[in-house]
Amino acid sequence: MTATSRLLTAVALTATVLLLAACGGSDEEDVQKAVKGFASAVKDKDYGKACDTITADARKALEGAAPGDTGCEGVLKQVNEAGGLEGLPSDPDKIEFDKTEVKGDTATIKVKGDETGDTRMKKEDGEWKLDVN
Repeated sequence: MTATSRLLTAVALTATVLLLAACGGSDEEDVQKAVKGFASAVKDKDYGKACDTITADARKALEGAAPGDTGCEGVLKQVNEAGGLEGLPSDPDKIEFDKTEVKGDTATIKVKGDETGDTRMKKEDGEWKLDVN
């Protein structure tokens, strides 16, 4: 193999690796990352960020769901302050999953130790979001 051939091979391999890295993880990994993102935002009491991880339909369903409601952020804040989100792990990075099933633009995920059942997810604008509808 000539020096030119080796160089072209190296460039082609590097380009392939960069393209694969740019594609991101699998849908299963992306779904799990979205769940951890929600838990992290709630832990940090960043309810705006938490609402960004919820589908538009689910955010609409939350409006008016609590007294003195101020939209999604207000509902999440009230629920969290009332202890309704205490089941979330204190360290979102340590969340483990029993199952993650992806079918097209929808997914179900089961957080290990969560007795409330599966969490539904939906891909919206290219991002996985919690879908509580």
